[in-house]
Amino acid sequence: MQNFRYQGTASDAAALEGIVSAMTRHQSNAHIQECLCKLLSKIAENDEQSRLWATQAGAIQAVFKVIDTHANSTFSVFRAYWALDSIMQNFRYQGTASDAAALEGIVSAMTRHQSNAHIQECLCKLLSKIAENDEQSRLWATQAGAIQAVFKVIDTHANSTFSVFRAYWALDSIMQNFRYQGTASDAAALEGIVSAMTRHQSNAHIQECLCKLLSKIAENDEQSRLWATQAGAIQAVEAKLREMREEEIDDLGWAGTRYARLRRAYSSSVLPV
Repeated sequence: MQNFRYQGTASDAAALEGIVSAMTRHQSNAHIQECLCKLLSKIAENDEQSRLWATQAGAIQAVFKVIDTHANSTFSVFRAYWALDSIMQNFRYQGTASDAAALEGIVSAMTRHQSNAHIQECLCKLLSKIAENDEQSRLWATQAGAIQAVFKVIDTHANSTFSVFRAYWALDSIMQNFRYQGTASDAAALEGIVSAMTRHQSNAHIQECLCKLLSKIAENDEQSRLWATQAGAIQAVEAKLREMREEEIDDLGWAGTRYARLRRAYSSSVLPV
């Protein structure tokens, strides 16, 4: 199947069930899991019908289990990610009860591979895909600690434009329609956001994304507003807007709106703004 554009046939539905069955029977064998994840990627990447059959056969849950069981293995996590990325193309994901544990596995893998930017980017993209269209999955991701894990990506990889973008999109998906409540670990996370803003001052799009993220964090939680203020968030936003000409702010209208919202959010803060 090298250099081969796979086209599914009717018999593949049963074949995919066989692959999932083999993954289930050999959960502890990382090498088998990696091989079967690669096979799923090859089958699903170019064929919509095969993606549907893989989903119906339980492949998504089987690959989630790989991330959960082999979270210590960089290669296993990569193989699992690419399988899921292939299967979940153009796919409106609907969470199932088993996904609560799967999301804990993703967060565990992120925690164990904090220094590996590429794994963090892949898992952030996966969180975005899982959370973007499913309210229940957003709740499970939050309960599993995904928000704090993604904050840590921004903190650890603040120098990487791509890592910051991936983290932003993950948080934007998870925090849709969500009244955020800060936790103690968020003080350091907010320092990470401010650090990323400082390191990428010339990148308007990163600044806009992080301004939006600050708004989402601060708008409904007094403690988060205080932490953001102490972390220097207001100064970071002001520094960027001072660099913009008025027409640039108009072109990025929602960024200006977010800034105004941020200022209002801080108006009752302990520290003056």
